[in-house]
Amino acid sequence: MASHQWIDITDAAAITGFCTRTLRRNAASGELPAYKVGRALRFRIDDINSWMESNRLPNAKSGAPRKSGGAR
Repeated sequence: MASHQWIDITDAAAITGFCTRTLRRNAASGELPAYKVGRALRFRIDDINSWMESNRLPNAKSGAPRKSGGAR
């Protein structure tokens, strides 16, 4: 699929692994760019990828395992 392609909320949920309710909530808050066409929400794949990257944890970038041990 091309990154400029428009997808519906069901496809966005399949790509991200989030439920449609989570996607609707993030779209309503403006955190996830979405476009309303009639009553349906549409998303661009590159917007979804950018949103996912912006929520990445610091250690996820390097792939390094997190140190465990907690407080001593």
